[in-house]
Amino acid sequence: MDTRVSLKRILCWTDKLLSYRLALMITFFLFLVVGLLALTPLAKALLKPLATNWADHFLAFACISFFIPTVKPKYALRVAACCLVYGGAIEVLQPFVHRHADWSDFLADSLGIIFGVSSGLIFYLMRKDSVS
Repeated sequence: MDTRVSLKRILCWTDKLLSYRLALMITFFLFLVVGLLALTPLAKALLKPLATNWADHFLAFACISFFIPTVKPKYALRVAACCLVYGGAIEVLQPFVHRHADWSDFLADSLGIIFGVSSGLIFYLMRKDSVS
């Protein structure tokens, strides 16, 4: 019972903290960071020891697609579509910046988007239930 109460408190607190404007700012910041890392040849050399490519793509796009659906669930499909286009554009542009396009990365992006949007919607529903 204590766990339920503390979870309810956390969800109510995040309801006050996480606004649509903040979710947009976080999302656009993550878009910029992912774009810079994906399209900078130097980033590949710096991050190579850390990189497990599939996990990087999955996590990056899960994070990008998570925040907006937590506050505006009606935008979930738009967020998913924008993220898919962005992931595809990155793969198309990579050969022009001396990186290679790998369509399995796009698959990892897509799975990350599905996970991020789904998690965001679940988080929204949990917050909605805790407030009411």
